[in-house]
Amino acid sequence: MMSEWHIRELKKHRLYKYLISFIIIAIATLIQKLLWPFLSPSSFVIFYPAIVIACFYGDGYSAIIMALISSQYFFIHPYGAFEVNFPKDVLRLTLFFISGAIVRTLVNKLILAKLESESAVESLQEEKEMRESFVSTLTHDLQTPLSALRISAEMLV
Repeated sequence: MMSEWHIRELKKHRLYKYLISFIIIAIATLIQKLLWPFLSPSSFVIFYPAIVIACFYGDGYSAIIMALISSQYFFIHPYGAFEVNFPKDVLRLTLFFISGAIVRTLVNKLILAKLESESAVESLQEEKEMRESFVSTLTHDLQTPLSALRISAEMLV
């Protein structure tokens, strides 16, 4: 059973992840706003890298939702409003959410693969150390009888 302290720490950790995601999406929104004259046909271009970064350091789904809200408010006509035109905007937002979820899944698989490879490397290093320890112990234990045999052979000669 988890103590109250553990639960508070988990909640703090989760809050930090949400805060990191919010900051990353806010920065992406500012960059998108600055580059808007050059990127105006696509309102989601800068948000994909931001979602990837948020998956590594923050929370992926909250970053996707924040990017959806930000893009709808700042970059989809009418600007500065949460007006959704059916079916065009709904399709656009749905496709962005699905593609963002796919990106999040791929990033999480990369993170898991990296962690698994790191644990595999650690287990190989442990196995190497055990082998070296076994060989050194075996070598040490065989030296005593071999020394006795060598001395006996020298005495016979």
